[in-house]
Amino acid sequence: MLRIWAGLGILLFSVAVWAGQTLNVGYFDLPPHAQFRQGQHTGAALAYFDLIAKQMGVSKVVYTQLPLSRLLQDQRIDLILYLGKSAEREKQLRFSRQPWLKMQGTLTVKASGPIQRIRSRDDLAGLSIGVWQDGYRSLLITQSSAQLDLMAGDGIVARSLQKVALGRMDAFYSPEALSVQREIQRLGLGEQLRIINLPEPAVELSAAFRPAAAHYLPSYEAAVAKMARTLPYSQFLRTQ
Repeated sequence: MLRIWAGLGILLFSVAVWAGQTLNVGYFDLPPHAQFRQGQHTGAALAYFDLIAKQMGVSKVVYTQLPLSRLLQDQRIDLILYLGKSAEREKQLRFSRQPWLKMQGTLTVKASGPIQRIRSRDDLAGLSIGVWQDGYRSLLITQSSAQLDLMAGDGIVARSLQKVALGRMDAFYSPEALSVQREIQRLGLGEQLRIINLPEPAVELSAAFRPAAAHYLPSYEAAVAKMARTLPYSQFLRTQ
Protein backbone atom coordinates (compact mmCIF):
# COMPACT_ATOMS: atom_id res chain seq x y z
CA MET A 1 0.00 0.00 0.00
CA LEU A 2 2.86 2.37 0.84
CA ARG A 3 4.39 1.73 -2.61
CA ILE A 4 1.07 2.54 -4.31
CA TRP A 5 0.75 5.86 -2.45
CA ALA A 6 4.39 6.68 -3.14
CA GLY A 7 3.94 6.01 -6.86
CA LEU A 8 0.75 8.08 -6.92
CA GLY A 9 2.57 10.89 -5.16
CA ILE A 10 5.35 10.87 -7.77
CA LEU A 11 2.83 10.93 -10.60
CA LEU A 12 0.73 13.77 -9.13
CA PHE A 13 3.83 15.81 -8.33
CA SER A 14 5.18 15.24 -11.83
CA VAL A 15 1.91 16.29 -13.46
CA ALA A 16 2.04 19.57 -11.59
CA VAL A 17 5.70 20.20 -12.37
CA TRP A 18 5.71 19.28 -16.08
CA ALA A 19 2.38 20.85 -17.05
CA GLY A 20 3.05 23.31 -19.84
CA GLN A 21 6.37 21.69 -20.77
CA THR A 22 7.32 20.68 -24.32
CA LEU A 23 9.04 17.32 -24.71
CA ASN A 24 11.13 16.69 -27.84
CA VAL A 25 10.83 13.00 -28.71
CA GLY A 26 12.93 11.33 -31.39
CA TYR A 27 12.52 7.96 -33.06
CA PHE A 28 13.75 5.91 -36.01
CA ASP A 29 11.31 4.29 -38.44
CA LEU A 30 10.03 1.00 -37.04
CA PRO A 31 6.58 0.22 -38.46
CA PRO A 32 3.98 -0.47 -37.19
CA HIS A 33 5.28 1.19 -34.04
CA ALA A 34 6.39 4.50 -35.56
CA GLN A 35 7.14 5.97 -38.97
CA PHE A 36 7.16 9.28 -40.84
CA ARG A 37 5.16 9.16 -44.06
CA GLN A 38 3.67 11.91 -46.22
CA GLY A 39 4.57 14.54 -43.65
CA GLN A 40 2.88 12.71 -40.76
CA HIS A 41 4.21 10.99 -37.66
CA THR A 42 2.16 7.80 -37.32
CA GLY A 43 2.27 4.49 -35.49
CA ALA A 44 1.09 2.67 -32.40
CA ALA A 45 4.08 3.66 -30.23
CA LEU A 46 3.52 7.36 -30.94
CA ALA A 47 -0.19 7.12 -30.19
CA TYR A 48 0.58 5.24 -26.97
CA PHE A 49 3.21 7.74 -25.93
CA ASP A 50 0.67 10.54 -26.37
CA LEU A 51 -1.34 8.81 -23.63
CA ILE A 52 1.76 8.47 -21.45
CA ALA A 53 2.59 12.15 -21.94
CA LYS A 54 -0.88 13.12 -20.71
CA GLN A 55 -0.32 11.03 -17.59
CA MET A 56 3.00 12.83 -17.11
CA GLY A 57 1.32 16.20 -17.47
CA VAL A 58 3.39 17.16 -20.52
CA SER A 59 1.22 19.48 -22.57
CA LYS A 60 3.10 19.29 -25.88
CA VAL A 61 5.10 16.54 -27.56
CA VAL A 62 7.20 17.34 -30.63
CA TYR A 63 8.19 14.27 -32.63
CA THR A 64 11.28 14.03 -34.84
CA GLN A 65 12.10 11.09 -37.10
CA LEU A 66 15.79 10.54 -37.87
CA PRO A 67 18.06 7.67 -38.90
CA LEU A 68 19.44 5.96 -35.83
CA SER A 69 22.98 7.35 -36.18
CA ARG A 70 21.74 10.96 -36.31
CA LEU A 71 19.21 10.33 -33.57
CA LEU A 72 21.99 9.36 -31.17
CA GLN A 73 23.89 12.56 -31.93
CA ASP A 74 21.10 15.15 -31.97
CA GLN A 75 21.26 16.94 -28.62
CA ARG A 76 17.95 18.71 -29.26
CA ILE A 77 16.15 15.42 -28.61
CA ASP A 78 15.04 15.01 -24.97
CA LEU A 79 13.88 11.43 -25.32
CA ILE A 80 14.66 8.65 -27.78
CA LEU A 81 11.39 6.75 -27.71
CA TYR A 82 12.84 3.25 -28.09
CA LEU A 83 16.46 2.17 -28.18
CA GLY A 84 18.52 -0.93 -27.52
CA LYS A 85 20.89 -0.71 -24.56
CA SER A 86 24.66 -1.00 -24.80
CA ALA A 87 27.45 -0.13 -22.40
CA GLU A 88 28.39 2.91 -24.49
CA ARG A 89 24.82 4.17 -24.77
CA GLU A 90 24.23 3.80 -21.04
CA LYS A 91 27.12 6.20 -20.45
CA GLN A 92 25.35 8.85 -22.53
CA LEU A 93 21.65 8.24 -21.85
CA ARG A 94 19.31 7.42 -18.97
CA PHE A 95 17.27 4.34 -19.87
CA SER A 96 13.88 3.38 -18.51
CA ARG A 97 13.77 0.08 -16.64
CA GLN A 98 10.61 -0.90 -18.55
CA PRO A 99 11.20 -1.87 -22.20
CA TRP A 100 8.65 -1.14 -24.92
CA LEU A 101 9.15 -4.39 -26.79
CA LYS A 102 11.60 -7.06 -27.86
CA MET A 103 12.78 -6.80 -31.45
CA GLN A 104 13.70 -9.97 -33.35
CA GLY A 105 14.93 -9.64 -36.92
CA THR A 106 13.17 -11.77 -39.55
CA LEU A 107 13.24 -12.69 -43.22
CA THR A 108 10.06 -13.52 -45.10
CA VAL A 109 10.60 -16.04 -47.90
CA LYS A 110 8.54 -18.24 -50.22
CA ALA A 111 7.22 -21.23 -48.31
CA SER A 112 8.05 -23.51 -51.24
CA GLY A 113 11.46 -21.96 -51.90
CA PRO A 114 14.96 -23.24 -51.13
CA ILE A 115 15.62 -20.94 -48.16
CA GLN A 116 14.81 -23.00 -45.09
CA ARG A 117 17.08 -21.51 -42.44
CA ILE A 118 19.63 -18.73 -41.95
CA ARG A 119 22.61 -19.80 -39.82
CA SER A 120 24.98 -16.88 -40.46
CA ARG A 121 25.46 -13.91 -42.76
CA ASP A 122 27.19 -16.26 -45.22
CA ASP A 123 23.76 -17.74 -45.94
CA LEU A 124 22.62 -14.30 -47.11
CA ALA A 125 25.28 -14.02 -49.81
CA GLY A 126 23.80 -13.43 -53.24
CA LEU A 127 20.22 -13.10 -52.04
CA SER A 128 18.07 -10.17 -53.13
CA ILE A 129 16.50 -8.84 -49.94
CA GLY A 130 13.93 -6.07 -49.71
CA VAL A 131 14.49 -3.54 -46.90
CA TRP A 132 12.94 -0.26 -45.80
CA GLN A 133 15.00 2.49 -47.44
CA ASP A 134 15.16 4.59 -44.27
CA GLY A 135 14.38 1.91 -41.71
CA TYR A 136 16.53 0.16 -39.12
CA ARG A 137 18.75 -2.73 -40.29
CA SER A 138 20.71 -5.06 -38.03
CA LEU A 139 24.43 -5.68 -38.44
CA LEU A 140 23.69 -9.14 -39.81
CA ILE A 141 22.01 -7.47 -42.79
CA THR A 142 24.30 -4.48 -43.26
CA GLN A 143 27.48 -6.56 -43.04
CA SER A 144 26.25 -9.28 -45.38
CA SER A 145 26.92 -9.46 -49.11
CA ALA A 146 23.22 -9.68 -49.92
CA GLN A 147 21.83 -7.43 -52.64
CA LEU A 148 19.55 -4.98 -50.81
CA ASP A 149 16.45 -3.80 -52.65
CA LEU A 150 15.67 -0.41 -51.06
CA MET A 151 11.91 0.01 -50.75
CA ALA A 152 10.36 3.46 -50.33
CA GLY A 153 6.92 5.05 -50.50
CA ASP A 154 3.59 3.76 -49.25
CA GLY A 155 2.64 0.15 -48.60
CA ILE A 156 6.23 -1.06 -48.37
CA VAL A 157 5.46 -4.24 -46.45
CA ALA A 158 2.59 -5.26 -48.74
CA ARG A 159 4.52 -4.51 -51.94
CA SER A 160 7.59 -6.35 -50.68
CA LEU A 161 5.63 -9.43 -49.66
CA GLN A 162 3.95 -9.55 -53.05
CA LYS A 163 7.35 -9.34 -54.76
CA VAL A 164 8.59 -12.27 -52.68
CA ALA A 165 5.45 -14.29 -53.43
CA LEU A 166 5.91 -13.63 -57.17
CA GLY A 167 9.60 -14.55 -57.05
CA ARG A 168 10.79 -11.04 -57.91
CA MET A 169 13.04 -10.99 -54.85
CA ASP A 170 14.26 -13.71 -52.53
CA ALA A 171 13.26 -12.30 -49.17
CA PHE A 172 11.99 -9.31 -47.24
CA TYR A 173 13.80 -8.16 -44.09
CA SER A 174 11.95 -6.71 -41.12
CA PRO A 175 13.48 -5.84 -37.73
CA GLU A 176 10.35 -7.23 -36.11
CA ALA A 177 7.67 -9.69 -37.17
CA LEU A 178 4.39 -8.04 -36.22
CA SER A 179 3.91 -5.79 -39.23
CA VAL A 180 4.81 -8.67 -41.56
CA GLN A 181 2.45 -11.13 -39.88
CA ARG A 182 -0.40 -8.64 -40.18
CA GLU A 183 0.20 -8.01 -43.87
CA ILE A 184 0.57 -11.70 -44.72
CA GLN A 185 -2.79 -12.32 -43.09
CA ARG A 186 -4.42 -9.30 -44.76
CA LEU A 187 -3.12 -10.26 -48.20
CA GLY A 188 -4.09 -13.92 -47.83
CA LEU A 189 -0.52 -15.10 -48.43
CA GLY A 190 -0.26 -17.40 -45.42
CA GLU A 191 0.26 -20.53 -47.54
CA GLN A 192 2.76 -18.89 -49.89
CA LEU A 193 5.09 -17.17 -47.42
CA ARG A 194 6.79 -17.97 -44.16
CA ILE A 195 8.84 -16.01 -41.67
CA ILE A 196 12.33 -17.07 -40.58
CA ASN A 197 13.93 -15.67 -37.43
CA LEU A 198 17.46 -14.44 -38.01
CA PRO A 199 20.35 -15.85 -35.91
CA GLU A 200 20.77 -12.79 -33.74
CA PRO A 201 19.62 -12.09 -30.19
CA ALA A 202 16.35 -10.30 -29.58
CA VAL A 203 16.90 -6.68 -28.58
CA GLU A 204 14.90 -4.99 -25.81
CA LEU A 205 13.94 -1.46 -26.79
CA SER A 206 13.51 1.05 -23.97
CA ALA A 207 12.93 4.77 -23.69
CA ALA A 208 16.19 6.71 -23.25
CA PHE A 209 16.46 10.27 -21.94
CA ARG A 210 19.29 12.73 -22.44
CA PRO A 211 20.98 13.60 -19.12
CA ALA A 212 19.58 17.14 -19.38
CA ALA A 213 16.06 15.69 -19.56
CA ALA A 214 16.55 12.86 -17.05
CA HIS A 215 14.30 14.67 -14.57
CA TYR A 216 11.40 13.35 -16.67
CA LEU A 217 12.34 9.73 -16.02
CA PRO A 218 10.52 9.21 -12.67
CA SER A 219 7.27 10.65 -14.02
CA TYR A 220 7.65 8.63 -17.22
CA GLU A 221 8.12 5.37 -15.32
CA ALA A 222 5.20 6.15 -13.00
CA ALA A 223 2.97 6.90 -16.00
CA VAL A 224 4.05 3.73 -17.82
CA ALA A 225 3.36 1.64 -14.71
CA LYS A 226 -0.11 3.15 -14.42
CA MET A 227 -0.83 2.57 -18.12
CA ALA A 228 0.41 -1.02 -17.86
CA ARG A 229 -2.25 -1.80 -15.27
CA THR A 230 -5.13 -0.62 -17.47
CA LEU A 231 -3.91 -0.74 -21.09
CA PRO A 232 -0.47 -2.34 -21.64
CA TYR A 233 1.24 -1.54 -24.92
CA SER A 234 0.90 -5.11 -26.20
CA GLN A 235 -2.88 -4.84 -25.83
CA PHE A 236 -3.00 -1.32 -27.31
CA LEU A 237 -0.99 -2.51 -30.29
CA ARG A 238 -3.63 -5.07 -31.22
CA THR A 239 -6.23 -2.30 -31.55
CA GLN A 240 -4.22 -0.26 -34.06
